[in-house]
Amino acid sequence: MKINSRSIRDVVVVSLEGRIPGEPEKKQIQEVMNGYLASGTRKAVIDLSKLDWMASAGIGALIGTHKAYEDVGAQIILSGLTDRIKELVVIARLTEIFDIQDSVEEALWGLRVWFSVLAGPFLRRCDL
Repeated sequence: MKINSRSIRDVVVVSLEGRIPGEPEKKQIQEVMNGYLASGTRKAVIDLSKLDWMASAGIGALIGTHKAYEDVGAQIILSGLTDRIKELVVIARLTEIFDIQDSVEEALWGLRVWFSVLAGPFLRRCDL
């Protein structure tokens, strides 16, 4: 499994790539996500569009991450679920606890990031 991260405004986008077969990958995901939380990040998107497969450890990593973010009032959105991953997420009933969007862009829109990126210069010119 490979983890890539990038920041867009005050949101961290974490992309998971490959497979999540067991505990080592679960710990890796939780360490990365908890590290962002500890550094003050309160908005996160987990992009699963390049994730091929995950075992129950992957589900556990997502649930643990959600709980940690929820405990401090932070927001977390899943995006880009492939059909295979979406099936697992539905079976595990993660649709009941996660906001799930089709793409990173839609997730950012849901977090009001695109509005601030696009409207910011206009609002500054209008003294609003």
